[in-house]
Amino acid sequence: MEFWRLVARPTRRANLVAKLMRDLESGHFAAPKALDVLTQYRTEQLSFSLTGIPRVTLPEKPLIRAFLQKYPEARAEPVALDSFNPPLARQFAQRQLQLMQAGAAQEQAFAQAEQELAGRLQALRSRLMGSAAPALAAAAGQGSQAPPAVAAPARGMVELLQQEEQEALDGGLEALASSSAAAQQLPANLR
Repeated sequence: MEFWRLVARPTRRANLVAKLMRDLESGHFAAPKALDVLTQYRTEQLSFSLTGIPRVTLPEKPLIRAFLQKYPEARAEPVALDSFNPPLARQFAQRQLQLMQAGAAQEQAFAQAEQELAGRLQALRSRLMGSAAPALAAAAGQGSQAPPAVAAPARGMVELLQQEEQEALDGGLEALASSSAAAQQLPANLR
């Protein structure tokens, strides 16, 4: 059959026309009514790679990256899936983009958006850093040099959690030691 020679055989996957022709040549299947239409055209190899898909680049993407670089704790902000409100990082970037379209420079727009959303940013930091936020604010207010946790709040949060866990473990070990010491002092019939 002349058509069979025109079908380019892919290395991995056989296309549907090639499978149909192989089934027809085996003699187990009847020829479909549309066979003459299928045999008039050469088969086309379909590419399964994703290289041809165009990438969509949003103008606020680099602004979101800059915001998350300065405020990494915004990555841990929970997102309400049933809400139509975007996360804080996207809201910040959209406001910065509005200011930039109005004619402000990127740094100016960032600073102004920071001022406008300062309350929400402070609430985010205090909510995610827990009890460390008032201590860090007090240290910054006294004029002393800021601790390294201010520069890297994510690392400060981890250190704070580790310190709290260590205190809880120490307290538990002390309670266990005191209870075992008290048990050793009891007479044998009360143990």
